[in-house]
Amino acid sequence: MVNSAEDRISELKSSVTWNAIRENGNENALTKYVVHEGTVSVPSSYERGVAATPIPLYVQKFTTSKGVTPIYHLIFMAGGPGGNLRDYDALLATFLNRYASMACYTYDQRGVGKSALISNLDSRQLLERINEVAQKAPFPLKDLTMTNDALDVGMLTAAIRASPDWSPTAKLILFGSSYGGQLAHHVVEQLPNTYDHVFALMPYRLGETGSASSYLGVLEACDTDVECRRRMGGNVKLVMEEALRNIANPKYNECTAMLHASLKRPLGDASQGTFMLDFINMFVGMITNKAPQLANVKDLDSIQVIMAMIKATNDCRVPSAYKEQVLKAMAPYTSSSTNQGIQVHSDQSDVNILVNTMVTLDTNFDFVKKGKPSKPSSYLDLAPDVIYPFNYYPFFERLKSHLGQAQRSVVKPIDTPRTAVHIANGSIDMITTPHHAYARFQAAKAPVKSWVLFKNGNHDLVWGRHAMQWFQAAIEGYSFDHLESEIAAAAPVLDWTFSAHPQFAPIWNQVRVGEDPGRSLKESLPAFAYYNKDGKPENFIYWRRPSFWVMVGSGLCLAIVSVALVTFWAVKKRRRPAAKESQTLN
Repeated sequence: MVNSAEDRISELKSSVTWNAIRENGNENALTKYVVHEGTVSVPSSYERGVAATPIPLYVQKFTTSKGVTPIYHLIFMAGGPGGNLRDYDALLATFLNRYASMACYTYDQRGVGKSALISNLDSRQLLERINEVAQKAPFPLKDLTMTNDALDVGMLTAAIRASPDWSPTAKLILFGSSYGGQLAHHVVEQLPNTYDHVFALMPYRLGETGSASSYLGVLEACDTDVECRRRMGGNVKLVMEEALRNIANPKYNECTAMLHASLKRPLGDASQGTFMLDFINMFVGMITNKAPQLANVKDLDSIQVIMAMIKATNDCRVPSAYKEQVLKAMAPYTSSSTNQGIQVHSDQSDVNILVNTMVTLDTNFDFVKKGKPSKPSSYLDLAPDVIYPFNYYPFFERLKSHLGQAQRSVVKPIDTPRTAVHIANGSIDMITTPHHAYARFQAAKAPVKSWVLFKNGNHDLVWGRHAMQWFQAAIEGYSFDHLESEIAAAAPVLDWTFSAHPQFAPIWNQVRVGEDPGRSLKESLPAFAYYNKDGKPENFIYWRRPSFWVMVGSGLCLAIVSVALVTFWAVKKRRRPAAKESQTLN
């Protein structure tokens, strides 16, 4: 199969020289491993090729010991866009602990860290100084695109294959999380004949590609819990939609008036959609489970608290206690920033604002074509995607003169004759909601593909033990039969009473609790899906690893057959001399 992107990578003749930088230190989870660094020269634009500005792509390589010839070469792509390498040291250490014959590679995305850093300014400073930043940039800002980033990974791959420790039988693996998951997906779109496996975890939604983002997974989690159903009092989805309509009206009850006042909204007649923009902006940290105070809680995802708050405001059972029980409880977790979570990039951690903005404008928002975003008249969901166009449009206004005729990245389904495609998402992930990830899985054409939906999993599922078991099953080719039940059994148990969280439990006092109305929703996504080399659904990928008793039974059968054959041969051998003696006598 001829592929122009792969031909282009081949023509550029990529290489890297590795230099040892650290052994047996005490700096982080990876310091007990052998670490090398190097740079791969990549063009700022693959369309312009050798005529483009060269960028030194900074790369690190981790192995368990010197002189090892890796069986697996794993390229890790972090989230963002624009950062977060060192946040994943523990995950990379897990790979290396499991596979002594694996080499793991990380790289600084173009424009970040040691890969031709452009700017470390925060969002406010960047808006004020964007012209200065663009003039001093080491390469054109318009070249900060996802496709260029994907082809940078292709150049790194070519350099790996040209290295002395490359073996023709080695396996190439892409592993990405969040934006890294989408990037890994895009790499295979561009280079379908190169990799053996791609793991795209939580790939984010791009513009109108795939299914719309939704908090349906959270509603389904509530619907499976008796206590949550009792508090909702009916069809969970319909109850929440009605509550979202009601709380948008400051005159609906005393509690909605107090909520609007706390949001500093005029008590006028703004649309329900406009109210939801303000509400989600205020509570985006809790909706996405990124409120710092709740980051390590296991039995509570903070969007549960948001749902309780909405129902409490709608029911308003004790108006005189609403401020104390609801608004005061929520106050420490609100945000006045519409860009919460976008922080200044520093030493391979956090997110680089400029790179994040440029790549997001490239992939998500075509403001040139569609113009300024308009506020929705109605929005009966909690997925935060609705606020992002308004958060990024001010950057576009300042950056549009520097975009020129930039070639936007085009996203399409994977179509590969070689790469096994593995996609996963958490069922209650509100940063990259699961339905569009599953749509990507369904659309992919690959020799082998697998899908895992981690029940009650949020955006941190990459750290889970069972995500690693899924990875092992996929690359080692053994049965998924037991893995499905193990992952289901290990799912976090969400406490909808908030009994272990006294700051939130009183919120339920405002809710009218009744009898359990029973289940009203069905799971909209499968927990597992596998397709074999014939494109047919299967419950395993390559071959089934036999159970212990099957192995014992097979061994006994083999032993019996072997004994029978040996006995037959011995008897036959004894009879041959007797036959010859009989012939001589005759």
